[in-house]
Amino acid sequence: MLAAAGGEAVLESSRAGRPQRVHAVRVAAKKLRTYWRVLRPALGRASADRRGRALSRAARVLAGERERDVLAGLARKLSRSEKDLARPLAGFARRRPAPGRAGALERRLRAVEARLADSERELERDAKGARRRDLRKGLKRLERKLERARERARRKGEPADIHRCRKRAKDLKYVFEAFGMRPKSARRFGKAADELGDARDLRTLASRAGLEDGRLEKRARKLERSGLSRL
Repeated sequence: MLAAAGGEAVLESSRAGRPQRVHAVRVAAKKLRTYWRVLRPALGRASADRRGRALSRAARVLAGERERDVLAGLARKLSRSEKDLARPLAGFARRRPAPGRAGALERRLRAVEARLADSERELERDAKGARRRDLRKGLKRLERKLERARERARRKGEPADIHRCRKRAKDLKYVFEAFGMRPKSARRFGKAADELGDARDLRTLASRAGLEDGRLEKRARKLERSGLSRL
């Protein structure tokens, strides 16, 4: 199941157009890394983590591009709903690729896609020998990690704790979807991760634009409360 899910994630990323392609490639990389976390009891910690780290390093070159896309979309949305923010957000909303960036981005995308293809084949080999009890142990470990992250985020409310909580919620969403189990929980965790991510994006945009606007912080806090409550 994990091998099939990994193959489907890579296939979907190859079909996506720009700018969706950057996002799809990064999501595929995150899914494969999550699947290796589930395979940890079967492969051993060192082997599973080594595979995940190699893919993470390869995909990291796309993080800045994806962030620029997200902030540009958010700036356009806020400029429509909050007219007085249109001017300070104009530079983000009218984002245009710099000369020569398109070619560089295409080269980075191809490099990550090549790494994804290699990782898909590795995952297929790794998943074949995994026993059900090892997969259950891997899943339980992810559930415990989410529980710890959630309690810490609710208790301290630090940005790093909330971000960690978001990542663990995404892990479980990906695994539940791969195994075809707990569809309601998968949707709930996905929604929680989206809300926590939206709160983070709001604060990032406000910081980059030099905005000290109480409305944006209020929205961010509301999204965080809603996201954490779903967990």
